[in-house]
Amino acid sequence: MPKYIYKCNVCEEHFEVHHGMMENHTECVLCPSGDLNRVPQMPYIKRSLEPRAGKVGEKTNAAIEANREVLNDMKKNASKEYYRDDN
Repeated sequence: MPKYIYKCNVCEEHFEVHHGMMENHTECVLCPSGDLNRVPQMPYIKRSLEPRAGKVGEKTNAAIEANREVLNDMKKNASKEYYRDDN
């Protein structure tokens, strides 16, 4: 069952109560008051996925370096072909 937190408006104390989603708690567990407000709660969401290996910037830099090497090789081959045709 879900846990809910209530605040009593008379004794101004907070307390936890477990009950169904469609139910409401009507009495303070610390005093005989029935003047309660349910305290909104933020859900805790845990990620079950692990982060991928490597950062995006690292992968981008590795791709740039690999393409830079390919481009340099292509330039060398192109210049060899150009000078070979002149002779």
